[in-house]
Amino acid sequence: MLLFQMIMLNLFLIQMVLRVVWGGFLILWAIDEIIELNEAYGVNEFAKELVLFGSDGGDTAFAFDIRNNVTQIVSVPFIGMSIEKITLRF
Repeated sequence: MLLFQMIMLNLFLIQMVLRVVWGGFLILWAIDEIIELNEAYGVNEFAKELVLFGSDGGDTAFAFDIRNNVTQIVSVPFIGMSIEKITLRF
């Protein structure tokens, strides 16, 4: 349970930073929806190095980029999703 609380706290802080720095919104997906939504958006087919965890409420997804030892937070378009189209956020 502690790991879950730490993840949620980190995502909450990211949401606050996005609002202040980027001026956008972050809609976090529930933990139990993440696998289902990643499958629905075809992440394994189009950008298997990403784990989507939310969106801006529009055409942009937010994801963990797990290609390296240091996980980074990136954004990627839902339509035309590919690892080449990611934008580094944190």
